[in-house]
Amino acid sequence: MSGVNRVNKLMLDEANFVLDILLSHGYQAYFVGGYVRDRAAGREGKDIDIATSAKPEEVSRLFPRTVPTGLKHGTVTVVCPNYTFEVTTFRKEERYEQYRRPKEVRFIGDLRTDLERRDFTMNAMAMDRQGNIIDPFGGLSDLRQGILRCVGDPEERFAEDALRMLRCVRFAAEYGLTVEEKTWKALKKQREKLRFIAMERVRSEWERMMSGSDPFRALSLLFDSGLLPHLKTPLAIPAVNWSAADMPPALRRIGELEEPEARWALFMLAQGVDANLARQTLSKLTFSREAVSHIVAVIRCDEMIRNSLEKAAGQNANLTAREAEKAFKRAAVRCGVLAARRWLSAAPLLPPLFDTAEGRTRPAKRKGHELLLKHGAAWIGEIPVLRVEQLAANGHEIARAVGQAPGPWLGWVLDRLLVDVACGDMPNDKTRLEERARQYYREWSMHE
Repeated sequence: MSGVNRVNKLMLDEANFVLDILLSHGYQAYFVGGYVRDRAAGREGKDIDIATSAKPEEVSRLFPRTVPTGLKHGTVTVVCPNYTFEVTTFRKEERYEQYRRPKEVRFIGDLRTDLERRDFTMNAMAMDRQGNIIDPFGGLSDLRQGILRCVGDPEERFAEDALRMLRCVRFAAEYGLTVEEKTWKALKKQREKLRFIAMERVRSEWERMMSGSDPFRALSLLFDSGLLPHLKTPLAIPAVNWSAADMPPALRRIGELEEPEARWALFMLAQGVDANLARQTLSKLTFSREAVSHIVAVIRCDEMIRNSLEKAAGQNANLTAREAEKAFKRAAVRCGVLAARRWLSAAPLLPPLFDTAEGRTRPAKRKGHELLLKHGAAWIGEIPVLRVEQLAANGHEIARAVGQAPGPWLGWVLDRLLVDVACGDMPNDKTRLEERARQYYREWSMHE
């Protein structure tokens, strides 16, 4: 048995323990949600949720360690030695507010009514302690037929919680399902209500699409749904107004990239979005500063490489491997090796520098692009220094050698020295660094 399966068995054992405690005290208890859906679809579940007839306070009394995760909505998290499980009382939701959350929750004793409030039939199944699936709305049949269908009236489901429209896109892409016609029409009819959904929730769903098994299909459905023009915070990227037919060829292969950061970078680059607009867009989507930095660094790397090749190529049809190497190493140092590696993974999907409206590329630029793809990984391994701190002369020593107090000039000079050493234009030698620093200071002074 693999390590992953051993972990899943341990999770299931602990979840069964929770079920056994509830059942032994006379309550109903079932596995619900994603675990049941994934098991029915032949996929490994990531967590297990439990629904029960026990009230939240009754659940809390039965287990030594619990967390009152959402008592208002009937949820208590039971803490076991290795895993935690959300245990939620059967409930009926009424009078939704702002197309997102129920204003009123009533605890009930009926499993079917609890399942009836859920979004899609494949999510409205339960499993008992013996592994039998309770499926009152045909979720199993829909899964087998490859159909994604709302429980009950789809217009009502999407009006209750507008986030379900994004979940519809994500589930259809991730599980390879066709959205049932009535459900798809209802989604398009209700899409304006997406403006009530917080951007954090939008970002969470979109992130899961982009990191999922078929990001191309997720994007295709997202564009054809017409959801993006109705976000709470408008985005200024071209893709907002795309249909699936507008997608550039690069995005058809986006699923070949393993890292989500590379996928997001390719998504921006394929639209012609620059680093500044990408940063603004990701910030509006409430990405963390770290995530924004990682994605934007790849785009900056692309811009820097392409600008360098543009300058080096000019009208020259004999762009050398050395010029391409320096362009790449310079970008790797300034944007980071991680960004350079991610760019290398995405670059084969992007076209070389186009010069004309007809899409023709000068031979020198195409040659440069090919050289980067062929040798880029090896060039990264050859870079002797990646940070200013690795130079043989530090900032104080450079300032002393130049005979000037530290100031804005120092960062500019150190960056030039770092690139020179990284590209192999000079050795990492203290004396040589100080000599060239004086030269660079004179250049800086002339332009200030």
